[in-house]
Amino acid sequence: SFCTSGFFAGVAGGLFALNYEFITEENLNAVTSGRVLLMAYIGGLGYFIGPIIGAVVLTLMNSLLSNYTELWMLYLGIMFVLTVLFLPRGFAGFIMMHQTAWLRGKLSLLFLPYLITGIPAIMFGSSILAAIEMLHHDGEPFGFLFLTLDSGSTLHWLALTAVGRCVRRWSRLMGILSLHNVSKSFGKTEIIRGVNLDIQAGERHAIIGPNGAGKSTLFHLISGKYQLSSGRITFRDREIQNRPPYEIARLGLARSFQVTNIFPRLSVFENVRCGMLWKQGLGYSFRDLLGSQTGLNVRVMHLLEEINLADRADFPAGELAYAQQRALELGVAIASGADLIMLDEPVAGMSLSEAEAAVSLIRKITKGKTLVMVEHDMNIVFDIADRISVLVYGEIIASDSPQAVRANPKVQEAYLGEAALAAAGDNDA
Repeated sequence: SFCTSGFFAGVAGGLFALNYEFITEENLNAVTSGRVLLMAYIGGLGYFIGPIIGAVVLTLMNSLLSNYTELWMLYLGIMFVLTVLFLPRGFAGFIMMHQTAWLRGKLSLLFLPYLITGIPAIMFGSSILAAIEMLHHDGEPFGFLFLTLDSGSTLHWLALTAVGRCVRRWSRLMGILSLHNVSKSFGKTEIIRGVNLDIQAGERHAIIGPNGAGKSTLFHLISGKYQLSSGRITFRDREIQNRPPYEIARLGLARSFQVTNIFPRLSVFENVRCGMLWKQGLGYSFRDLLGSQTGLNVRVMHLLEEINLADRADFPAGELAYAQQRALELGVAIASGADLIMLDEPVAGMSLSEAEAAVSLIRKITKGKTLVMVEHDMNIVFDIADRISVLVYGEIIASDSPQAVRANPKVQEAYLGEAALAAAGDNDA
């Protein structure tokens, strides 16, 4: 691999020299070298075609933007930052994300989701660029796309603000998981009572409530372990209620359990690889030997490094410490390629240091994904969650930001009781 990469680096250097006819200090300055690094990173590190894609993208942006704005270098920098944050494997990695859909001839199913998310993203990005250009021109009219803007015009600033508000409202409509009047009864005992809940894409959502409130039952209904008594559950605009768990998992929803659920006799490596097989198109393959799947095995080791279990790859999973088994279960869920991860009390039974390490791992490994979690440790809940829903006796009594939920009298009453709440009120008075 080293010799092959050296060969291609040499060819690239020769082509670079031919392009400039001769090499000077100016041809190899910091800006030029940095541009080469940008091409490699934006295109995708670790992929043969990555630098090629990066060169095409950067060259096109250079030629197009430099003709329309003086700030084109700033926009290239912004694109690099966005790539680091949201596409860490570059454009080539983004293309490879859809390899399974392409092999199965189901790329058309991705058209509508990308259209729904792409339109507000383009609108929001255009409004940000317009605001930057208006600040740069400082009162002078200028052309932007098909419009003429003026930073001295209050009307133009109000229009940009209106676009931002429209995008925000649109983003609120892009729910990845929705529960509509969901109910579950065991015999005559009603556990879940008409729950309505919307989870937004990319959100970190916590479900809390007293013991016996029905939190785990709600998880079982969403993941397909239990069947609904009434209501609907939609995931990516598809109804998933009463589907078998494996079908729901293949749609992109994975979960962990209160009690650690792994294959104890398989190695740590084999546990994670089992979770990754379907994503890699090897679910029903009987002719492909797993040992020969080099790309698959490399991805498994990469994920094990992320969950800090690479040095335990060959250990039987049942011999891991408790906190490591929980980390492995999270790794199996991530290996499935799911966009929505559900964690049922992920730090239960851990010491304080183990819980802190687990929270750090959850933050790192679920970055860019939608997270729904049940947890009793309120410090962890208020630290991680963007939004909190409170479930009491099978009903959602509040669903809001952590600050609003903390100050909600109904939530305080559910946790403290009426007498304690009244006493607290008297003390405040």
